Formats: sequence, C-alpha cells, structure tokens
Amino acid sequence: MYLDGVYFTGPILRADLTGRLAGIYAVISSYNQHVLDIGQAEDVNARLTNHERRACWIAKSGNAFCFYVHYMPGSSEQARLQLESQLRNAYSPLCGVR
Repeated sequence: MYLDGVYFTGPILRADLTGRLAGIYAVISSYNQHVLDIGQAEDVNARLTNHERRACWIAKSGNAFCFYVHYMPGSSEQARLQLESQLRNAYSPLCGVR
C-alpha cells in the first residue's frame, strides 16, 4: 500500500507479527480502509503491541483493523518524526490527534 507516495508493507493482521525495526506504522480499518492512526517508533513491534490508543482503534473500526509498516532501519528519530508529520497531515487519522 502507498500512503502519500510512501510504500508500506502489509496488511499485517497482528501487532506481534510486525518487525522489531525502526519505522512508520499505519493502522487501517479493515472494513472501510480509513486511516485510524499513524506513528513512528524505534521498534515498531514493541510500540504496536503496547499502544495506548488501541482502544480508539477498536472503537473506530469495530475491532477490524490491520497494520501497514514502512520500515526505516538505521533511521534517526528526527527523520521518522518528519515523515510521520507529513503523513498525519495528509490523512488526518481518526485516533491520536496531535
């Protein structure tokens, strides 16, 4: 899947199946493809398996969501934050308004 011209691997059906790498993640409703959330992490797997906005993802999708990841191994937090901001501005995710 491409989001704003950036390739994301997926769909990944469970958070524990994502890689333990730095990157950007997108949480997408399986029902209507709405963007529920976009974020960045040094370890995408650890972030998604313990995410504080999971309840919002469930509420907004009827518990039908999956993950897409743009892995950025070796990237700086600044680079990931810049891409995260670009994508959040482009898609206005339903959860985690900043």
